[in-house]
Amino acid sequence: MNRWRRGADVAGSRAEHRRDPPVRGSRQAADGERIDRAAKSADWAGRALKYAAEDLREADTTDGSLEGLTEVVLEEAGRVSSLAEDIESRKDDWRRDAAR
Repeated sequence: MNRWRRGADVAGSRAEHRRDPPVRGSRQAADGERIDRAAKSADWAGRALKYAAEDLREADTTDGSLEGLTEVVLEEAGRVSSLAEDIESRKDDWRRDAAR
């Protein structure tokens, strides 16, 4: 089975998509898009954790039972946001290396 064809060998399949082998420039563009998506996803995840921590803090007004959990969520939000920044900073390095 040709690894560039998906679904073509399945009898009765309506999805007979053919994917040509990636050209170097196309592959680099696709990889760049994936890196951009990864950075955005990590940024969104960091923000979502921050908002979750804020909600926990607001919900924990009476006995303080969620205080520890709130702090853990805030720490994780910081780590994930840091990952997003790392991805963004390395993106330029990757593009420079890919252009060689």
